[in-house]
Amino acid sequence: MIDLMTLGNLKDNEGLIVTGLRRKPRQGRKGAESLGFTLVELLVVIGIIALLISILLPAFNKARAAANRTACMSNIKQLGTGVLMYTQDHGGLFPTCSYSADGIAYMEYPDDWIHWQQDRQLSNSAIAKYVSGSSAKNANGEAGASERFKQLLRCPSDQFNGRKARPGAGQGPYLYSYNMNDSTARNEIPYNTRFRTKINQWRATSKKILLTESDEKLVWQPVWGWVAPLTHRHGTAISRGNAFLSAGQTMGVNVNSFFFDSHVEGVNDDFACNQFHGQPSAE
Repeated sequence: MIDLMTLGNLKDNEGLIVTGLRRKPRQGRKGAESLGFTLVELLVVIGIIALLISILLPAFNKARAAANRTACMSNIKQLGTGVLMYTQDHGGLFPTCSYSADGIAYMEYPDDWIHWQQDRQLSNSAIAKYVSGSSAKNANGEAGASERFKQLLRCPSDQFNGRKARPGAGQGPYLYSYNMNDSTARNEIPYNTRFRTKINQWRATSKKILLTESDEKLVWQPVWGWVAPLTHRHGTAISRGNAFLSAGQTMGVNVNSFFFDSHVEGVNDDFACNQFHGQPSAE
């Protein structure tokens, strides 16, 4: 058996002087202590960091989603307010919902709430002056939409890569996030006001949607109808069944929607997919 005195003269495999039962770090050439970590210690540190990331990442993602939804709610509030301000200046008439012009049923109106097509200036949108302030100039010196107006039209959680144009329309994809109730006013051929309602025709204004966020995978234009599904970018749940979805299917939830009375709230497909939203006189 080796006694403590013998141990005092031994060196371990790491070159550390062993004194009694205690190990002392080896002195370097100039007397500096070696501060290296063992492989086990490094693995423990890495494991702790990975554990912290796994705990904090979901909370971070949840906080970011909440912040994006709040910004989105602010956007649609300002856009909806712009639509209502337009009605005040136009005898109560709503701006048109801006269906894709197909030369058969729909045409471009100067009254379209958003001039989203590639061959039009966004700054000429019917509501632009009510939400984007003074006219801006783009890099080419031409009158164009202000960057603020573009930002208002895009939800921070929305993705625009891969958006497709309406088949046969040739006006480019719809690169914005919000959609207007098509029962308010349609840009139908020929140009007239026959297909435009006035704000005083609408009843139960606190229960009916004016602007919302349609399912971006199915939308080609800034229009929403009560049979159209809503986006899933703010969350999902299981539907009880509605005009578009069967019971048990996945639906969008927390979808920001601007109502005719000017309040904003999150809704789901079971609420939105209802003919009630397309009937001005329904109570």
